[in-house]
Amino acid sequence: MVKEFAPWMVEESFKYYLASCHLGTIKGLEYVSCVNAALSIEILFKSYLCKKEINKHGVVISKFDSSLINKDFRDEKRSCSHDLYTLARSLPIDIQGYLFLDSDFEILKRYRHTFTDSRYLYEVSLHPGYSGTLSELAGLYVNKTISLYKKSGCNDLWISKFETKY
Repeated sequence: MVKEFAPWMVEESFKYYLASCHLGTIKGLEYVSCVNAALSIEILFKSYLCKKEINKHGVVISKFDSSLINKDFRDEKRSCSHDLYTLARSLPIDIQGYLFLDSDFEILKRYRHTFTDSRYLYEVSLHPGYSGTLSELAGLYVNKTISLYKKSGCNDLWISKFETKY
């Protein structure tokens, strides 16, 4: 089911999820919570769409493989590298079936550009509202991914020590 393990990416996704949870409780930083949740989800989705490479220091790294993007779901007017809906629809079908309810796709479509549209509020005339939905989904997807990694035999220490909630 998992083509390549990318535990470091999953751990980074979890960190942005934690930041989202914390920031969502602070008045005036709710939109920053949404940005962090969107980034958490983006990194997690990209962890399923990566390939192993050796960097210039000889270290094996996981790198997002943009050739795996499903162009049928692209927003033609926007870049798809941060597009949550396009990334979700680009995941392998078995992973989509494992992670998502049908209703998740509508939510991901609604919030598809949260990261790019909300991270620099001084550049936009209309400030976005706040919803904890993305943070909830980030937590759910991280926990499901870690559970899947464990079932699939990932022996990463952080993954093996993580106690999933779902």
